[in-house]
Amino acid sequence: MLGPVKDPRWTSPTLTREIPGAAKATQWLDQMMLWVALHRDQFDKEEQMVVWILYHMTDKAANWALPLIGAIIKGEGNPPTTIQALTAKFKEAFADPDAKRAAARKIAALTQTTTTSEYVTEFRNLMAELDWNTEAYIAQFIAAFTGR
Repeated sequence: MLGPVKDPRWTSPTLTREIPGAAKATQWLDQMMLWVALHRDQFDKEEQMVVWILYHMTDKAANWALPLIGAIIKGEGNPPTTIQALTAKFKEAFADPDAKRAAARKIAALTQTTTTSEYVTEFRNLMAELDWNTEAYIAQFIAAFTGR
């Protein structure tokens, strides 16, 4: 059974809680995970953190979350009750399965057409979606300058 949640000292993050796309959805979840990690002392159990995150979802995500909240409260089924399980289930429902392929295509087509800092920022944003090794990133970064 869920115990009482301690009163928060700070309010939750002011985020766009709509789920407009896969990247935004996972970014929103990451921000919520950071918030609960920083405010861990406000929850007695990890399960309370999961319910708190689920409760703050809206629109499509809320429709997805409500049955999970009900299952957790009733102790029925096999809903996510840990942060790790929630993350996996959320990404299964909302993450773009082709995100890595799309990022790989974008980084391969990326060339410097603006300032170096803007190019580096875009390159690093795409890197965050990939799991290449260091040598591959270096080769791709250099190729954009040489036109290969």
